[in-house]
Amino acid sequence: MAIRDDFEVAAGQVRAAVQRFALGLLVLAAFGAMLIGKADTVLVEHARVLALDLASPVLEAIARPVAAANRAIADLKEFASLREENARLPHTCSRRHRQRPAQQSGYAAGQHADYQCLHLGVFVGGPA
Repeated sequence: MAIRDDFEVAAGQVRAAVQRFALGLLVLAAFGAMLIGKADTVLVEHARVLALDLASPVLEAIARPVAAANRAIADLKEFASLREENARLPHTCSRRHRQRPAQQSGYAAGQHADYQCLHLGVFVGGPA
């Protein structure tokens, strides 16, 4: 408990010092940036180019895994929708086989329903 109290006291003192001198430090930093910008535009330009040259590979290295993750998520969503559709197809094909005699009769009608189910990749089983 004593260590926590000491830490809180030290943190409070640091916080008070930063708050007391924050405005002055910000004014000095702004003034220094203004002097560097006015005095040596070439130095600022080189610093800007260096920062961009360093940031570009980092951003590209970050972008590739993010793009791969986005592709993986899209693939998983597509896989989930395919599973749902595959779960639904046997019921659709079996319903077509039950409705076939009521709708149309004959060999051609049965062959057409069987072709549609086989085309969808579903095997209902048994001869028609």
